[in-house]
Amino acid sequence: MGNGKLALFVKGVNLDQFPAYIAQFPLLVTFNGSQFDVPFLRAHFPRVRLDQAHIDLRFVLRSLGYRGGLKAIERNLGLTRDAAIQNVDGFEAVRLWHRYRRGDRAALMKLALYNLTDVVNLVELVQIALRLHHKRLAFPGDLSSGEAQIHLKYDPEYLGAWIVQELGCCGG
Repeated sequence: MGNGKLALFVKGVNLDQFPAYIAQFPLLVTFNGSQFDVPFLRAHFPRVRLDQAHIDLRFVLRSLGYRGGLKAIERNLGLTRDAAIQNVDGFEAVRLWHRYRRGDRAALMKLALYNLTDVVNLVELVQIALRLHHKRLAFPGDLSSGEAQIHLKYDPEYLGAWIVQELGCCGG
């Protein structure tokens, strides 16, 4: 996500644009990215510099007492997901990708919603973790007065239009 806009890169469509896109950011925020995402990206894009500062929310949230996977922590903190992806996990995401590659365009829609929800919820989780750490450390002052809140909201209709516009395919 850059400048408040969601971005999605799809192999065979626009994945070649990813290196230039990621290079513009001074900070990466992931969940378990130090174990999975960053090594995966380094292996698949060996010429891309991924030397940005990196916040792995898995460890930040663990330091606050939250354990488990991303979806479990989201539920514990009151974050929700669209009903269409309520039961989608990493294994199902791989299955959706294979269905899309076999011609099921609806599978890409579901996969995109799943992945973009991860991005939106990571933004929310960073903000929650910041507030919880601020409170835990008993810093003086009100964090919310100077804190920039980022709220990304979308719906499946918006997502369908976005995919058609950006990827030229798969509209719902």
